[in-house]
Amino acid sequence: MINREIRASAWLAFAGIATVLLGAALWGWYVLGTARLDINSLGWLSGDLAQVRIAWVQYVSDPDTGWLSTTRNSYPLPMSIALFDPMPLLLVLLKPLAQFVPDQTQYFGLYFLACFLLQGLFGYLVAQEILRWRGDRSPLADELTKVFVALLFLTLPCTMYRMLGQHTALSSQWLLALSIWAALRSRDYRGTQWLRLNAVVLFLACGFNPYLALMVGISLAGFSFIHRGRSAWRGSVKRVFGLGAAGALGLYVFGFLGGASVAEGGYGLYSMNILGPFDSNGFARVFKLDVDDATGGQGFEGFNYLGLGLLVLCAVAWALNRRSDSQRPPMPFAGAVLIVLLAYLLALSTTVTLSVETLQLPVPAWTNDLLSRFRASGRLFWLGAFWLVAISAAIICFRFTAWKALSILSACAFLQIFDVHGIAWLIRQAGAQVTVLQAPEVLVKELSGRSALIVLPPWQCGSERSPGGGRGYEIFGVVAATQHIPTNSFYAARTLPKQRRYHCDNDGALNNVDAGALYVLSKQYHAAHAAQVDGRFDCTPLPIEDRTLLCLPRKEQP
Repeated sequence: MINREIRASAWLAFAGIATVLLGAALWGWYVLGTARLDINSLGWLSGDLAQVRIAWVQYVSDPDTGWLSTTRNSYPLPMSIALFDPMPLLLVLLKPLAQFVPDQTQYFGLYFLACFLLQGLFGYLVAQEILRWRGDRSPLADELTKVFVALLFLTLPCTMYRMLGQHTALSSQWLLALSIWAALRSRDYRGTQWLRLNAVVLFLACGFNPYLALMVGISLAGFSFIHRGRSAWRGSVKRVFGLGAAGALGLYVFGFLGGASVAEGGYGLYSMNILGPFDSNGFARVFKLDVDDATGGQGFEGFNYLGLGLLVLCAVAWALNRRSDSQRPPMPFAGAVLIVLLAYLLALSTTVTLSVETLQLPVPAWTNDLLSRFRASGRLFWLGAFWLVAISAAIICFRFTAWKALSILSACAFLQIFDVHGIAWLIRQAGAQVTVLQAPEVLVKELSGRSALIVLPPWQCGSERSPGGGRGYEIFGVVAATQHIPTNSFYAARTLPKQRRYHCDNDGALNNVDAGALYVLSKQYHAAHAAQVDGRFDCTPLPIEDRTLLCLPRKEQP
């Protein structure tokens, strides 16, 4: 009898997980479209994703790489590959397989699909932990509850919207679902057992992206500190320090720590509006609220629409949790809500906006300097969105019988899918409207056999002055990567001061001409350095735009 129950439970779990993965695959295919999932389709790789692919190709094809560094992207200086947002953990793991992969293929679409699969799977596991906290009820109802909670995790609009911007690393929001599962799973762990699980999760997040690592750290440390209560505050402090050490080690190992010292402009510009969780930019099918962008940078980086299904679920859960009840729920909802509030406040930044109204908080300069390391603060509410799914689902499960809870969760999941379908369609259509820039045939021909491609001035020193303009890094970066030769022109998430000083020294760039390299110069640069250029190069116009020259070093330098 016991064995029969175990087998039945195992089959139910198998069916539930299979349903979630199938639903995630179908949803991912609908959002991404067929072209993105075709490994031979390169026609949609533009913008940020084009540079990520350039970084991948250059790193895996370079036989002389250091640990996550190469001179191929920032010739002749070595530069950490992590500064190009390429998910360095995956890059290290997959580099040994690069020799078996043809150059003209891409796997970013399949990775986006994997993000949906993992997000749904960990959403399922979060629901399993919630129900385990609740105790045995109805096996079938509980299994279906896990499936619908997973669908709510899966259909969060902020995940899909990062795919609109073609950000592979930032689309790895399954790490946030993983962090919630780890927090709930380890709630009763002690000592090193707790630290082993949570430190590994945080270290893993550090191998993908520092923003996600920060959110994972807040999730794990915050829930542990709150769940343990005042009586165990010393143990909680030790756990937080242990997580901090794991995070610092991870950021160092994967090359992000050096970039953290660079404060970029734009903090406050890329924040979230106070109404951000309700603002679908007008793209939702039902809740079409479109809040004015107060800063000009909130429409994308500050996009945190929750979806109508989740908003309704949160409203129902809030109303239920305010109801007096003699039975205290086992999950510390107030503490979990504090994590949501912290994520919300961090996303607002010190430039608080309500529609078009702006309030600049009077904070010390060092505070802004510290926070500006994460200048796209609007992203930080993603953590709040994921925790809201877990909190709301837990309240519904604790307050209702199994089948009533299932009916509420399933209704909200279907409403969510119907509402965010409009956003999914937007992402799908955007992939079909991408224009990929092609390098002129003369450039490809002349580059054959060359040792490097030198662009003056390089893109990172001012795209408006660089050959090719705003997308010049795509034109020259792709052709250099295809030829497996280095280039000095790049687009990175952060450019270190040492790199900027070297590459942006226009007057010294021609002091040591590389006779084996091919040079591409803007006409403005040529005009400013005519004596050096005309005496050392043979130049012809390059058919990219009127202000670009293709220059070959003369064999005999004067």
